[in-house]
Amino acid sequence: MIDISRGALYLDVEHEKLLRMEPQYVRDRYKVIVLLLLAKPVGITRQKAAKLLHRSKRQVYRILERFKEEGIPGLRLRPKTPKRMPTKSPVWIEKRVKKFLLWTGFSPHHLSILVNEDLKRDGHQKRLYASLTYKILRRLGLAKRPEKPKAPPRMFDWKRPNHLIQADLTDFYKVPILTMEDDHSRKAWATVLGNKNADEVMAGMEIIGPQKYDNLLTDNGRQFLSTCPDMREYIEKHVTGKHIHARVRHPQTLGKLGAYQKNMKRFLDWVLGETRNKIEIEELLRAYNIWYNHGKPHSVLKRCPEEVYSGKRDEDWYEKFIEIMNNFKPWRCISPFV
Repeated sequence: MIDISRGALYLDVEHEKLLRMEPQYVRDRYKVIVLLLLAKPVGITRQKAAKLLHRSKRQVYRILERFKEEGIPGLRLRPKTPKRMPTKSPVWIEKRVKKFLLWTGFSPHHLSILVNEDLKRDGHQKRLYASLTYKILRRLGLAKRPEKPKAPPRMFDWKRPNHLIQADLTDFYKVPILTMEDDHSRKAWATVLGNKNADEVMAGMEIIGPQKYDNLLTDNGRQFLSTCPDMREYIEKHVTGKHIHARVRHPQTLGKLGAYQKNMKRFLDWVLGETRNKIEIEELLRAYNIWYNHGKPHSVLKRCPEEVYSGKRDEDWYEKFIEIMNNFKPWRCISPFV
């Protein structure tokens, strides 16, 4: 008896409820099997059913036979694991592999050497290759080595605000940006430059950075070299301690400032795309630094950078941030501020 419900055909009234709990491919198979069992002109041939299911006619016949024997569960995919494994390694071999793995933690290649030596000394002729050892480990769920617990990252800070200031140049689609950061508090400053000349860089550092501090950390760019007259003049006026140069090809030295630059440029790219409008970039830098210094608690310090740097933060930072951002719309036309 055929039951029709909501425009669909069912061989039994209970099949509609049972199919609700099955995945979509089982429902698709059921629809084709129903049409295959119906007589003409409604029914379809086995060849047509094979095209609908993207299977061969022989596979469709097997699905049909399983459906007749088991019902809807017969339409589910069968596991491809063989029921019998006549070539499977004996249990006592697997135990030896597991024992040596727990002892040594060696790779399959080195484990096979140990197991073969053990078998040889016990008078067995059987030998294990590294590939078979790996299959045994995978079957036992031991193929993946346990991860070594990682030591907590080593954090290093200079002891107080203005003890060390990091300075570096970066580019946003060929627009030079000067960035500075206090090593202890992570308070950051940034501004757009007209070019990368030393006089322009030093002028930018005088405008955005603190007027007096102990030490300065920079890379080995030509603008920051001690042989540069503008750099020497800036050091004499603003730095009371040392000018420290980062190690060559060692980016971790300026890692804190590098992390700030990465997230800052990601923010600019989201809002502006590939724009080179320096006025817009400068405004967004001001918005980002308001959020970064006054609104975002640092993951290590658990406080906002401005609180660590000066002891207080601007309580109106959110209103100022929103006021700037309302003048922009992300170039992807997905604005979180509307």
